[in-house]
Amino acid sequence: MSPQPSHLLFDPAWAAKPVPVTPEEPLHEILRETAQRCPEKTALIYLHHRLSYWELDLLSDRFAAYLARLGLEKGDKVATMLPNCTQHAIAIYGILKAGCVMVPFNVMLKGDEIRYILEESEAQVLIGLDVLFPVMQPVAAELRLRRVVTTHAKDFSEPTASVPPLLAGDRAPVEGADDLMEIIGREHGAVPVFETDVSEDLACILYTSGTTGFPKGAMLTHRNYNHVAAMVVGGLDMEASDVLFMLFPLFHVGGQVLILFPAVMIGASCVPIPMFDAGEMLDLIQRFGISFGFAPPTAYIGLLNHPEFESFDLSSLRVTAASGAPVPATLQKEWQEKVGTYLYAGYGCTETCGAGPGTIEMTNKKLPGSGTIGAITGEVKIVDESGQVVPRGRV
Repeated sequence: MSPQPSHLLFDPAWAAKPVPVTPEEPLHEILRETAQRCPEKTALIYLHHRLSYWELDLLSDRFAAYLARLGLEKGDKVATMLPNCTQHAIAIYGILKAGCVMVPFNVMLKGDEIRYILEESEAQVLIGLDVLFPVMQPVAAELRLRRVVTTHAKDFSEPTASVPPLLAGDRAPVEGADDLMEIIGREHGAVPVFETDVSEDLACILYTSGTTGFPKGAMLTHRNYNHVAAMVVGGLDMEASDVLFMLFPLFHVGGQVLILFPAVMIGASCVPIPMFDAGEMLDLIQRFGISFGFAPPTAYIGLLNHPEFESFDLSSLRVTAASGAPVPATLQKEWQEKVGTYLYAGYGCTETCGAGPGTIEMTNKKLPGSGTIGAITGEVKIVDESGQVVPRGRV
């Protein structure tokens, strides 16, 4: 028998620890298990406000019961138009607990773009910021959605927090929409009970950027998310004690599969960042001892170039990774020199749940400028100009 081709070989020692077995529970049950295991542990720190796992579980239960009371059933679609915030995490888990499918999309979209996604996905409920209601309401009325739910950006916040100017205004008057805080402030009956096939049942329809036409809805199952989240936990040595910055938005596969779902899987804490501001992010890292996170390479460049960068204590950072665009070796080198942690480079795509045939450097197998190494959930090959697989070590 001929030896296995070199491009198929994998050394388990490359990862920090053995990759966990892919959980076979649906995403919302993983939250329940974590909430039972560590109820008082902080799940989210948004605008300096802490929410425990027990509270995240309870409030998402209430939102799930509300959706069921509206008549939504397993497989129905619920759209979100929210930035990174505590409310978005509550909505995501409430949607899943109701047996529904989340359809998150960019808060910057306008009328025709919103109409396309809502109509194409057949969403029945839309949840968004109150300041976005004038954009959402005409489309929701035209498509006869069952409900529009709104929330104010500062509904979960502390006076010490610096709020982005676009979100810092007073609560906008909204007529004809339900208020999320009122919904989760009381019980709405029993949480729906249903069977979930983690391999077949959708958790999300996530729309791509549509660079070659209209956006395409990537259909992602509970098992898709669980598999990649487990790979992130094991491959990058995520720990329950970690505090993660959530800069990739929750309407992007990165915010979901690289931060929220792996964090909930092991009971780590997330710091949702609604809008990037280098000074504010540096303050959050120092203030809350943030230790782990993914971000686009431009964000790391912004942090390094901040005029007061040297005055912040970033010693809590343990694992930092960049994806969403090519990661220059010069950036990796500068980050290592000035911060002291390696900047891992990753690549993935929405259609394969952020990893798929995508790759990320392993903790024990990394080389700045080499691109990414080690397939997360599929096979990757490196070929020459004629399409032939090249041996390891060949540039």
